[in-house]
Amino acid sequence: MKIQMTLGHKTIALLLSALLAGPAIAADKPPATTPDGLELVKNSKLDLAYRMPGVDLSGYRKIMLDPVEVAFKKQWTRDFNRVSSNDRERIRRDLAELARRVFIEELEEKGGYAFVESPGPDVLRVTVAIVELYINAPDTMSTGRSRTYTVSTGQATLVAELRDSESGAVLARAADRERGQESATMQWTTRADNLADARKILSEWARTLREVLDESRSKP
Repeated sequence: MKIQMTLGHKTIALLLSALLAGPAIAADKPPATTPDGLELVKNSKLDLAYRMPGVDLSGYRKIMLDPVEVAFKKQWTRDFNRVSSNDRERIRRDLAELARRVFIEELEEKGGYAFVESPGPDVLRVTVAIVELYINAPDTMSTGRSRTYTVSTGQATLVAELRDSESGAVLARAADRERGQESATMQWTTRADNLADARKILSEWARTLREVLDESRSKP
C-alpha cells in the first residue's frame, strides 16, 4: 500500500495503515513488538496500540500537535473520479481543520492540557494522520441537485504517534479504523451527515487519547 503524505515524518502512518489492511489484523495476531522497541498493549477502543516499555506520560502537561494529514483510500479516487482535484483538496483541508479543532477541544477544554508551538520538557508531540478515507457521498461544489443514497457515510483510519518533543523519542503509536453511522435502509446522505459523523468519530479518538494521558497523570 502506498499513500502519499506531504511530511517525511509521516512514514509511520504508512506503516500502520498497511498493517491494518494486512493479514496480521485479519488474524488478530499483530506483531508483539515494533522494530524500534514498542510493545503491543491492549486497548478496547483501538484496533492497535503500541507503547514503549516503562514509559511515563505523567510529566507531560502540554501538547504540540503537528498539522493533521489526510489521505484518501486509493480506490476512492477511482470510484469517485468525477470529484475534482480542487474538491478533493478542500475535503482534505476541511477534515484536517476539523480534526485539529476537535482534538484541541477535547484535550484543552476537557483535559486541561495547554497547546504550544515549541518543544519543552513537559511537552508531548502528537502526530495524527487520517488515512484510507472513503466518503460514500462526497460533497462537491457542483450546483446540480442529484441525491446520493447510502447506508453509511464512509470510513477512515486514524494513525497517531506520541513523541517526547525535545528528544524526539517515540513513546507510543496507535491505529484505529472507524465507519460512519450505518442505517438499516438506504438514506439520503448530505454534507451535514458527513460532517456530523466525522466529528463523532474524531471526538471518540480524541477522548481516547485524553483518557490515556489522564490515566498516566493520575497514577502515583
